[in-house]
Amino acid sequence: MLDLTHLHPMVVHFPVALILVAFLFDVVSLFTQRELFGKMALYLIVLGTLGLIAAFLTGDLAEEGVEKTRALHQVLETHEEAGELTMWFMIVVVAARLAMVYFRRSQGVFQWAALAAMIIGALLVIRTAYYGGELVYKHGAGVQIAAPTATGSSPTASPSLQDDDEDEHNE
Repeated sequence: MLDLTHLHPMVVHFPVALILVAFLFDVVSLFTQRELFGKMALYLIVLGTLGLIAAFLTGDLAEEGVEKTRALHQVLETHEEAGELTMWFMIVVVAARLAMVYFRRSQGVFQWAALAAMIIGALLVIRTAYYGGELVYKHGAGVQIAAPTATGSSPTASPSLQDDDEDEHNE
């Protein structure tokens, strides 16, 4: 059965990648003045923001599966607050970008303002991802380590690896 606490790590990589690539497309669009890159950036921003919403919602599920220590609780709260700020900021960016398209205001100062917003959005995404990485790699949040068996091998090791270990011990 699917453990719902695993949805967050499955979802979270998409908005990070989509929003960072959207930022790059915005830069290329600004400096090459090619409309295609601006359109692609808009699509990626919309998809990335939808992914942020999914990541935020699944983050609540993931939090339920984590045993909280005092240090972990602080980092978890910081990550959650960073994620929420990033999500709401990017929702505003999407609304502004869609308004720019609707009112045909995608050039000049509007294009520079959109790029400035994307710089902030990209930095917010990176900050949130940093705290998420700290949760996993520094505090082990959500990581389950299997206890070794009586023979010293991991119960999740493949039979071929266990056989190789036994061959080394018999030599």
